[in-house]
Amino acid sequence: MQPANQKAFHGGASFDAIGSDFADLSRRHGIVDADVLDAWYEPAPAVLATLREHLPWLVKTSPPTHGDGLRAAIAQRHGLSPQHVLIGGGTSALMFLAFPRLVARGDRVAILDPMYGEYRHIFANVIGADVVACELDEARGFRPDPAAIAAQVEAMGARLLVMVNPNSPTGVGRDAEGLRRLLALLPADVRVWIDETYIDFVPDVPTAEALVGTDRRLVVAKSMSKFFALTDHTGQERTLADFKGKVVTIFFGYTQCPDVCPTALSDMSMVMQQLGADGDKVQVLFVTVDPERDTPALLAEYVPVFDERFLGLYGEPEKIAAVAKDFRVFYRKSGDLAGHYTIDHSAGTYVFDPQGRLRLYMKHGEEPAKVAADIGALLAGK
Repeated sequence: MQPANQKAFHGGASFDAIGSDFADLSRRHGIVDADVLDAWYEPAPAVLATLREHLPWLVKTSPPTHGDGLRAAIAQRHGLSPQHVLIGGGTSALMFLAFPRLVARGDRVAILDPMYGEYRHIFANVIGADVVACELDEARGFRPDPAAIAAQVEAMGARLLVMVNPNSPTGVGRDAEGLRRLLALLPADVRVWIDETYIDFVPDVPTAEALVGTDRRLVVAKSMSKFFALTDHTGQERTLADFKGKVVTIFFGYTQCPDVCPTALSDMSMVMQQLGADGDKVQVLFVTVDPERDTPALLAEYVPVFDERFLGLYGEPEKIAAVAKDFRVFYRKSGDLAGHYTIDHSAGTYVFDPQGRLRLYMKHGEEPAKVAADIGALLAGK
C-alpha cells in the first residue's frame, strides 16, 4: 500500500532526457516515452492530417474562449447534454480545477487502495484534505465491492469518493450494475469521481457516462484517447469494445491476394461451421493492408462471401500502418508499384477472448478442427 506521506510525480522524465528547453529535439529519437502522460504509439493519422491541413490558420487564431463547439461535439458523440460536459487540458487539469471546489482543507476524501497515486498527492499535499483508503482485497482479485466500499465511506465520514475504472494499476473494473449499486448504497451527500482514463483499453468495462444525467453527485473524468479504431465495410467505426463478450479473430491481408488470404478466410469459415451455434459468439475481422485498392465496396463484396458474419476493416494508409505496427504485422508491396503489385505480409491470426485479452496467435495453415477447439475453450472461459 502507498505510504500516506509519499508524493507522486506526474510524468515529465522524458523531457528531462530530451531537454526541457526544447533546444535540441533530435534527442527525442533516442528516448522511449514511458511517462503516464505519454503514449507509446503514434497519434491517430486522421487527426494529424487535419492538423497539417489547417496548421497555418490554427497557429495564428485564438480558439473560442469557452469551447462551446467542442463541448457540443463531445456531448453529441457520447449521447450527453452539453451542460454535463466540462472541458480542460486533460484529466489532470480537470482534477486541479475541480477538487479545490469539491473539498476543503481538513475534509475527508476516500480513495481506493491500490490506485493511481496522483489523487493522494493532490488531496494530501496540495489541498490538505484528510485522505482515507478503501482497501481492495487481493484475494478477491482487487475487484471493487460496492457494499464494502459504501460501508467504509460512510463509516469514515468521507465527503468525496474517488475511483479509477478500470483501476490503475490493477486493471480491474466494475460493471454498470456494480456502479449503480455503489451509487445507491452511498450516503446522499457523498460525491463520486470516476476516472475513466483507461476505459478504451479494457473492452469489458462499460462507461458510467450515462449515469451523469441521472445522479448529480457523479463526475466522470475522461481523456480524449488516442485509442485506434478502424471502419468496417458497412461504414461503421469499430474497436474491440464493440465485440465485448465474443471471441475476436483478426487477420491482416488484402482482397487481391492469390492464395494465403482466401485460404485463411475459407479455413475460418470451416471453423464457424464446426462451432455450430457458438459461431455467433465469434467475430472474424479481416483488416486490409491494401487500403489504396481495397475500397469499402470491394471489401463488402469480398469478405462476406466466406461468411456473412465476417467483417472487413479499412482505414487511411497511415492508420492501417499504425495498427499493423501495433500488432507487429509486416507488409510490403512487391512488383509494379504503379498499380499492378502484390503484397508480402504476415499470415498469422490474432485471437482475443471474450474479455478483450489477446490469448492466441495462430499460424497460417492450422487445422480448422484445432482452431475450433481452441476457440471453444476460450468461449468456455478457459
